[in-house]
Amino acid sequence: MAIMVLLAVLGLIGAVSGATFLVNGASAVARRMHISEFVIGMVIVGVGTSMPEMLVSMFGAIGGSGDVAIGNVVGSNILNVLLILGTTMLIKPVRLTKKGLMMDVLICLAVSILFYLLVFGFSIERGGELSRGEGIVVLMLFGLFLWYSFKTGQENGGEQGAAVKEQTSWWKSFGSIIFGLAFLIVGARLFVNEAVEIARMLNVSESFIAITLLAGGTSLPELTVSITAAVKGNNEMALGNIIGSNLFNILLILGLCSTITPLQATGVGPFDMAVMIYSVLMMVWWVAAYRTKAVPRWQALLLLLSYAAYIYFIS
Repeated sequence: MAIMVLLAVLGLIGAVSGATFLVNGASAVARRMHISEFVIGMVIVGVGTSMPEMLVSMFGAIGGSGDVAIGNVVGSNILNVLLILGTTMLIKPVRLTKKGLMMDVLICLAVSILFYLLVFGFSIERGGELSRGEGIVVLMLFGLFLWYSFKTGQENGGEQGAAVKEQTSWWKSFGSIIFGLAFLIVGARLFVNEAVEIARMLNVSESFIAITLLAGGTSLPELTVSITAAVKGNNEMALGNIIGSNLFNILLILGLCSTITPLQATGVGPFDMAVMIYSVLMMVWWVAAYRTKAVPRWQALLLLLSYAAYIYFIS
């Protein structure tokens, strides 16, 4: 038990250290390329922190457990906003200053609703499927989203990038991103493995492990990156990371997995999807109500209470 606890702690330290390097490297690249930190957080950091979800989902799809992919994505997206963003905002309120932020969150909302309709249609009963054809369409939407992100990112980040003195070399910036991402993924995986084994030794139920430790473990990179970015004052990167991760989870991960094999939604139901959509609607509310201002901490508490209520309901 003592060795497991030590390994779990080492994994957590590795994930946090990796997040620091990743944020520093991504910020430097954003300044040099005259791309806003929000877009770097949404695209580069978002893809990087979604790697654990991608690996878990793809291995599940290849192994014939397609329901793992959909369940993992829905659970991670809910946790990203309600728990991770809630914790980040509680530590340091996020300021909504990026131009075009409403469009970004509306895209996230539209993709979440489309995901629901593709899997369940207008049904409120459990049981649905994401077919290969639908997966190909979703991947095409992912390509369109990437084009839009970099196009708007360069337009919004030009002045910011030109105003900052370029001090970090390219190789150091990209080296920091690669090094940080590697530590982030390995550290998160080590933490998940050991935490699950400890929970099993303590006779914690398998369902509770899946809902909390596994979903939380694959989202640990998002948690460490978002908190690190917020503490460093990169609020836009923290918010961009969450929005990007949620979009990549649906468009890239489920697009790839459903292209490999049709995905059955047996582990999640319309209620889980509705909670996921609710979490995105919260972000739409912030952009509309707190434009150019810091989102108050009571909103963070509302997110955390919502997540606690969701876990209680499904337990």
